[in-house]
Amino acid sequence: MQETAFGFFNLEWPPTGATLAGPVLWLRGWAVGQNGVALTDVRARHGGATHLGIYGLPRADLAAHFNARQPWLPAEFIIGVPVADGPVRLNLDFMDELGAWHELPPVDFAVAPNGQPPPRVEGRLETSLDGTWTVRDAHHPLQGHLNPPDDPLVPRLGRIPVRGWLLDTASPLERVLATTDTVAFNHLEHSRKDEELARKFPQHPGALHARLQGWADCAAGLVNPVCLRVYAVSTDGAARLCFAQRLTLAPPPHEPASITPDSSAPPIRPLPDFPSGRPHRLLMFVRTLYPDDATLRALDLAAHLRATSRWAVRMVSTEDGPLRDAFFTVGAETLIV
Repeated sequence: MQETAFGFFNLEWPPTGATLAGPVLWLRGWAVGQNGVALTDVRARHGGATHLGIYGLPRADLAAHFNARQPWLPAEFIIGVPVADGPVRLNLDFMDELGAWHELPPVDFAVAPNGQPPPRVEGRLETSLDGTWTVRDAHHPLQGHLNPPDDPLVPRLGRIPVRGWLLDTASPLERVLATTDTVAFNHLEHSRKDEELARKFPQHPGALHARLQGWADCAAGLVNPVCLRVYAVSTDGAARLCFAQRLTLAPPPHEPASITPDSSAPPIRPLPDFPSGRPHRLLMFVRTLYPDDATLRALDLAAHLRATSRWAVRMVSTEDGPLRDAFFTVGAETLIV
C-alpha cells in the first residue's frame, strides 16, 4: 500500500516489472481518498492514448480496514490497456469529485508471448475517440441488461434514467443501487413484474420479476464520459458491481443568462431578529437517509443552520439509512414515516 497526497493506493495485479501476456494488460487494485478527497474515476495513459477504467467495485475488507461506517467501500478498480509486445510504461491517474486528476508515478512492465496472463478478466473494452473504455456487464450468478442511453442523454432535474432488467440466479436481491460518482447512491426499483420480459427470456425462470428502473443523480460538474455503475446487494449484505457503462451527457437545452461585468449585485438585507428567544424552525422532507444527492445537500444545510445556534431542524424521511447518525451528530432530529 502506498500513501499519496490524495489518499492510499495499491496495485494488486500485476506486479511492477512483471512480464505479461498481451494484447491487453488488465490492471486491478484499489484507491481510497483521505483528507476529504472522494475519488470517482480512474484512467491509464499509454502511447498518447487515454484508457478509462472502472472505479468503484465494492470491497468489504477495505471498509473494515479504514473503519468505514458502511459495510463496503466502492474503492476497487479494473482497467484494460491495449499494448504491443515490448516494454510498456503506464501512467495511472485518479479523478476526485471536483473533476481534478491526481497522477501517480509511472509503472513499468514487459509484454511478451510467454508472459503471465491475468488471473481473471471482469470487463471488456469499448473503443473511444482517444483510447478505450473498460465497461462491465452482468456476470454469473447475475443475469441482466441495461437499456442503451437516450441520444442525446440530457439530465432531467439533475438525474438520468436507468432502465433494464436484472436477476440473481443464486439468491434474492435486497437492494439495487446506482451512482455516477461513487458519492451519491440512488435506490432503483427492482424485481418488478414484467410478462413481456418473461416471454423474451424463457430460459430464465426469474425473468417474470426482473424489471429494473429508476433514476441516478448527476452532480453538476461531472466530466464526460460519465461512468454509470449499478450494484446488486443480496439479503446477506454482500454487494456486487453488475453493470458499468460510459455515458456522454448533453448540456441542458437552456443555458442560464450570463451576468455582465458591470451589473450590480442586489443589496444584502439581513433578516430582522425576532423578539422571542426561540430558535427558528425548519422541517425538511427527504425520500431516503441513504447518501443520495438530495439527502447529502439536506445534511449540509442542516449542519450549517444548526451551527448558527438560531435554528431547530427536524428531518422527515420515508426510508431509514446510515445518514441518520450524521443528522443526529449535527443536532437534527429525524423521523421515519
